[in-house]
Amino acid sequence: MADPELEESEEEGEEILGSDEEEEYEADMFDMLSSFFSSEDDNVCTAMLKVSKQLETQNKIMVKILTQLTQIAQKGS
Repeated sequence: MADPELEESEEEGEEILGSDEEEEYEADMFDMLSSFFSSEDDNVCTAMLKVSKQLETQNKIMVKILTQLTQIAQKGS
């Protein structure tokens, strides 16, 4: 019960990129994306610690904004 339109689009995709070109494209994409998400000295743990630190900082900023907005709203009432 496969979708004929899906099968056609898969076949068209295979015609556009040959198997060698597709493998090269996937390898290039992996290299490019990995360079964005990590550096030589990073691993998953250190990356998650950095994300955690950024979230803590953002939360502190959001609390300050909320405090200011609450004060402004109370003055206006």
